[in-house]
Amino acid sequence: MAKRETKAERLEREARERAERLEAERLAYPLRLMNLLERVSAEPTLTLTVKNGFFNVEDREDRYRNDYVLSYSYSPDANAVLEDLSYKVDYLEEERLEQQRRYEVKKEAERKVRELLSEEERELLGL
Repeated sequence: MAKRETKAERLEREARERAERLEAERLAYPLRLMNLLERVSAEPTLTLTVKNGFFNVEDREDRYRNDYVLSYSYSPDANAVLEDLSYKVDYLEEERLEQQRRYEVKKEAERKVRELLSEEERELLGL
């Protein structure tokens, strides 16, 4: 029969697990930052500048002008900014892919209209 964990043991285990998670997060931070900055540089609405040892990312189309200031050094605050920017880049990439998909669907529909309908039919339908 397994021994039950006491409250003190549970608290100690949870503190140890939390410290391990934070250490893993700290070690992964530089690579995550560089990967995100690479994605940022591919987004046409985002501007990346380096100033005073910090990476500044600005969304030119965001009406609230939310700038992201990232440091190469890990801190909980730096990680929070990295997470926020990561969500923003995910959203922008999804939007761009959806726009591309819709553009391709429209082009295909236009091709079908040209192939299937005569000039008179297109004119009568206002196409």
